[in-house]
Amino acid sequence: MHSTIYNTNEALGFDNSRYIKFTQEFKKETLNPGIVVATGSVIGSPWLRRFDPYKLAFCSGWMQLRGARRRRNADKGFVMSDHADWQGLNEAVLATGAENIYVTHGYKSTYSKWLRENYKLNAVEVETLFEGESIDNESSENTKEEKE
Repeated sequence: MHSTIYNTNEALGFDNSRYIKFTQEFKKETLNPGIVVATGSVIGSPWLRRFDPYKLAFCSGWMQLRGARRRRNADKGFVMSDHADWQGLNEAVLATGAENIYVTHGYKSTYSKWLRENYKLNAVEVETLFEGESIDNESSENTKEEKE
């Protein structure tokens, strides 16, 4: 596992004992064959290239869109969203006890309106550096980050 995922699992109390946390000292020969679990930010990075040759699979809610796998240059795509479900999202917002909610992505205006009308919260949309509702915008952001 990429250290970001490994560390997140650890912080959430998941049992990582069956997984390897990839460090700089890791040699891919100890893995082959195997599966590397990493965040999308590693695509095209030197970190991922050290596993050459490899096949790339991508898990995302975007994979339900036609052509998404091709645009990601993935060998395989799996539809799996990393976002909370509707009920879970609303429960999380309410559990905070916050009266002011800042919606930063997704269907910002729709969700802000829902929170205002249904829960009487002061919900507003906030523009961020991480805008974009389509996989094309997401892909161009990844490319931009890789160049920097």
